Amino acid sequence: YVSRAVYFKRIPEFFASLRKLYDQGHKLRVLHICPIPPYKWSSRKTEFYDVRKVYNSLFSLEEQKYFTLLTTDFNYPFPFDLETLAHFYRSSRVFVHMADDERRCRVAGYAWASGMPVVGRACIGSLLPRELQVPPVFYEAFTDGDFPRLILEAIKAAPNELNALAARRLTSEAFTTNELIRQLESAFFAGQKAD
Repeated sequence: YVSRAVYFKRIPEFFASLRKLYDQGHKLRVLHICPIPPYKWSSRKTEFYDVRKVYNSLFSLEEQKYFTLLTTDFNYPFPFDLETLAHFYRSSRVFVHMADDERRCRVAGYAWASGMPVVGRACIGSLLPRELQVPPVFYEAFTDGDFPRLILEAIKAAPNELNALAARRLTSEAFTTNELIRQLESAFFAGQKAD
């Protein structure tokens, strides 16, 4: 998971899903990259400043060897350049996003551009056309209780290279830039011959 420490990203619910998986004996290796905003008293109801405290209360030191919460307090909200962030994405097998009211989700798009399946609510999958909003590209959770099961399904599923490539073409800058140029040329220069 990559999310700013704000409540609408539903980090406590993410922690609860992982707590359930760990209690079931699934010691998954997890990375949560979580930029922390500078403290403002007026933002305490929207910003999740206690993310580290809650994490420490839910996961033992032994479990924290598997579940890394990487909090950053520099260059908020984007502490990493895209090349560094891409390293984390390429080293992962599944991306989870817990928000239940977010559109055009950039971090999920990065996951698909990396060829990774995403587990999330319908709003997260809305970045893709309907035919790709299905496993093994997208695992839609209808309730919070669905997340643990879907995370395991996404990990176990064999990748479908055609679907992964289709999702990558829709979300990767390399593909979308080329597609934009092609569409602009088609719209503005259709029927014209180059000199």
